[in-house]
Amino acid sequence: MIRSLCSPRAYRSIGTTTIAAVFFLILVGGIVRASGAGMGCPDWPKCFDRWIPPTDESQLPPDYQEIYKDRGYADTTFNAVKTWTEYINRLVGVTIGFLIFLTLLSSLGYLRSDPAVTGLSLASFLLVGFQGWLGSVVVSSNLVPYLVTLHMVLALVLVAVLILAVARSQRQTAPFASAASRPALGALLWIVLALSLVQVVLGTQVREQVDELSASLGTTDRTVWVEHFGTGFYVHRTLSLLVLALNVHLARTILKQGGMS
Repeated sequence: MIRSLCSPRAYRSIGTTTIAAVFFLILVGGIVRASGAGMGCPDWPKCFDRWIPPTDESQLPPDYQEIYKDRGYADTTFNAVKTWTEYINRLVGVTIGFLIFLTLLSSLGYLRSDPAVTGLSLASFLLVGFQGWLGSVVVSSNLVPYLVTLHMVLALVLVAVLILAVARSQRQTAPFASAASRPALGALLWIVLALSLVQVVLGTQVREQVDELSASLGTTDRTVWVEHFGTGFYVHRTLSLLVLALNVHLARTILKQGGMS
């Protein structure tokens, strides 16, 4: 059983599944953020001090708004959809934790032949643990903007580490060439990564502006919001086209040149 788990084929299969799951978690996290469900569960790891979240306000203490007033519930009523959206996000996160642990166990098969694969897998395991802790801090801080941004950036770093680990595990079988032998392609890759990261950070800041404008101007006439957006919004909007074009160009270049690792 252990031997089959530590085989190269098993590692690539588990690692690829884990990568897909992390991308799914990022999608779910985006839904949580866009729907304003980030504080759907005001405590962590429980939700309203329950392992199974409530489905109706009647299941909460009469003074729950007072209990969680420092978490934004002083003037907020219970919303079952937002609560369960956030709780599902947490369940997906826990599932990914188990998947990354399996990825780490499976990587032990590379401990002698390519210890870097095991090292990267261990790094992803430690990173997901840190992400879980950071998620609890994000909740306890009532969604402090810079913590939300850091949480998102680290999720992307986690994906990058996993992809690197799985790609490296295929060095003996896949006909890939190193980016080091293609300086122009390597430079393009770093430019795309840097601009993509800037775009993500700008996006989280724009989202914070949306929350602030929604609170101050109301939601009845959203067309008014645009007049109050700062420079960051316009940079984010314009940069998105450049990032998309560069990513498409990078993908075409890699495919044309036969891949890389």
